Amino acid sequence: MIVNSTKIELAEKVRVIDLFAGIGGFSVGLQKAYKKNSIRMSVGRDDFLWNQCSSIAKEDEVFFNNWEEETTGITPERTYQAEFEMSKNFRLAKAVLTQSIVRYFRKRGCPVRRDFIGRAEVWIRTQQVDGVSTSYQRYIIQPRYNDQCDGWQLDIAEGRNSVVSMTPVKDIAELPQDGYDVICNHCVIPIKRIEQRHWTATNGLFYPIVNPGISGTVGIKCSHKRETDKFASKLAAAQTFLDSWICTDDFKREVGVIFPNGNQFISLPADKVMMVDEEAKELVYGDRTNGKSPRLEFRNHGPYKRPETPFTYFFITKDDDTSKFYRMRLFNILQYAKDYCYGNWSKPVDEKDKEFRKKEDARINAKTIDKPIAEYLLQRPIWEGGLSCTYTSDQTAITEIRKHLQSSRFHKDQRYIAIIISDIPRDNLNKEKHELYYLLKELLMQYGITSQVIYRNNIGNSSFNWFIPNIAAALVGKMGGMAWGVKSLVQGNDMIVGIGASWQRGIKKPYLGSAFCFDKEGGFRNFNSCRADDTETLQSDLKKSIWNFCEDYGKPDRLIIHYYKKKLKREESEQIENMLRQCDFDCPIYVVNVVTASNEDLIAFDTTQYDKMPMSGTYIHLRNNEYLLYNNERYATNGKADKLYPIKLTISNGSNNDANNLDGKVVREIITQVYQFCRLYWKSVKMQNVPITIAYPELVAKYVPHFSQEELPEFGRKNLWML
Repeated sequence: MIVNSTKIELAEKVRVIDLFAGIGGFSVGLQKAYKKNSIRMSVGRDDFLWNQCSSIAKEDEVFFNNWEEETTGITPERTYQAEFEMSKNFRLAKAVLTQSIVRYFRKRGCPVRRDFIGRAEVWIRTQQVDGVSTSYQRYIIQPRYNDQCDGWQLDIAEGRNSVVSMTPVKDIAELPQDGYDVICNHCVIPIKRIEQRHWTATNGLFYPIVNPGISGTVGIKCSHKRETDKFASKLAAAQTFLDSWICTDDFKREVGVIFPNGNQFISLPADKVMMVDEEAKELVYGDRTNGKSPRLEFRNHGPYKRPETPFTYFFITKDDDTSKFYRMRLFNILQYAKDYCYGNWSKPVDEKDKEFRKKEDARINAKTIDKPIAEYLLQRPIWEGGLSCTYTSDQTAITEIRKHLQSSRFHKDQRYIAIIISDIPRDNLNKEKHELYYLLKELLMQYGITSQVIYRNNIGNSSFNWFIPNIAAALVGKMGGMAWGVKSLVQGNDMIVGIGASWQRGIKKPYLGSAFCFDKEGGFRNFNSCRADDTETLQSDLKKSIWNFCEDYGKPDRLIIHYYKKKLKREESEQIENMLRQCDFDCPIYVVNVVTASNEDLIAFDTTQYDKMPMSGTYIHLRNNEYLLYNNERYATNGKADKLYPIKLTISNGSNNDANNLDGKVVREIITQVYQFCRLYWKSVKMQNVPITIAYPELVAKYVPHFSQEELPEFGRKNLWML
């Protein structure tokens, strides 16, 4: 097992560096820009520097400007030179190395951006230049100390592709004032942060980076690179970049480093690589058959728990012939496992049309549909005449459907599920059309109705047979059943809470989704959503859930919070502890931060596998309290499986955010729990790499800001409506 990082040593133990002071006279904005792109050193915390450099004795603070072009036009009043011994302070040493790396690439004409966690993102121009745009491949570089090896290392990862217009912003009048980045000299900057100093330095020559929001305006398509072999291609790209740009004589000389192991990536020691127990991987289905892969097994064995109460189904579609045609096809597919419609949906116009329909019937009816939906659900769907609803236009849809739901056809003692046939593709950029989707979900929940949306053009296409198990798994969950379960859930008497967040363009503040009190089989008890700053609602929901848990299972042994942030703030921790005391019990609190690793992160590769993806259940101890966890469908060496990146886990004690005193047994149990919750995702039969404790709340938080009341209807708090 290796990681995409290479060991380095410093060629120079002492560096001469420039320090700056006297930025107090600048405007607040310029001070903020300078501080963001520099390292601040202060008396008291960084006395070593004052001991080494007597010339700064009168200063209370100095800055090391490691991102120099970003501060173009901001010149502090005083400059000092100091000899800095790199072993004295690794924070400053890392900044010195970063400065040297940034200088090296910018000297060669490569734009470099500081990403949101301070890493250097290098943009390498590719050969795809068509006279209108330039293509760039991004790479991430980050020096670390005492992480995956003793001493210094250099993390190297391939990032995304980007396309940049060769026409400067000032020559494209239709471009908006916000919503995209530009290349400005060797910097990558959001257009809204361009200031007079940037215009002066570049004569106004900065170039827009194409994204979906401006693609039509500039007439250039966005870059899209579909990777089917993520791990192997990521590792190969990092190796090529290392060979071509990093492990070179120029880089060694200008950055001042040595590569003791040449161009080799770091191998992980055996004690850092672990595996969950085999029993933790086992799933169970309707006939109590055990397995590991829902994609292969759900269609044959049915749900672990079928819905207890039969549901009445009805359709919601547009009132046009095309929608009626697809509705009839979908009904026949779901009810009879036959894709048949053409002869029945309307009268033929003439003999030619009649002949065409006969041929179309034969073509469609030849398609294979495995089995009707009843055989997936182990329950017969009820279709009641007169319940289905049509609407004339997107603008009148909500009004017409509400009027239909208020009719006497619907009864409070019956349970309904709406099958919505949508003509809006998922990638449609029309905001109003997408808002209709959210408002329709909200409206149905207000009447106690769950729903399943199916895109019209998918019905009956060549791969629709593979959609049906996904639809069936989601329907089982929405109707209160369990598509599959975990054979032996490692939960004990722990109360597990999931809190996820959703940040969306156009929504000013993030929303939180919360899933409380997962039961002993992985079923949830309650959802809610609120603004991220609405701690009162979150506290109230947590308190109610604690009482409910105690009523059902007694006092919990542990409260484990799967959280979207790395740590609880001190006030958050104190609030939870106060609630526990109010509920008259005391138990350990653990916080598990769950983040999906991206292709730009430090991850582990299994070189014994043909595609470099580790087996399912593998977890890696990265550093301190941080781990990588792999959940996929690979259970044997070189077995074929979809490529899923790992998730990053940070485990800490919720009371004091301390990771040093965590017991190894506790860590293993918590990681196993997270792994098993990854395997209970019923939105699809494909395995997912995010636990439902985070994935489901994130889905809830994604919807609620778009609801007319900006809150979750009561029905939606006890139903998996968002699957």
